[in-house]
Amino acid sequence: MCIRNSHSHFIKAQPKWYEGVPSPSEAEALDLRDAILWFGNLGLSKVHIELDCKLVVDIIVDSFKNKSE
Repeated sequence: MCIRNSHSHFIKAQPKWYEGVPSPSEAEALDLRDAILWFGNLGLSKVHIELDCKLVVDIIVDSFKNKSE
């Protein structure tokens, strides 16, 4: 995970290691959760998050559209 400013200049990074071999979509979802927690710990509230796993993006977008259980 890395943080860049509005000019795409590198600010800070944090490596992550996971036990076992998660699928790409599981790894992306775990990274997203960890990034959100990291941003909160750094006091960042206005961020743009880039994901490269379409399955995770589709699930997030769908969850905003579908409010049912």
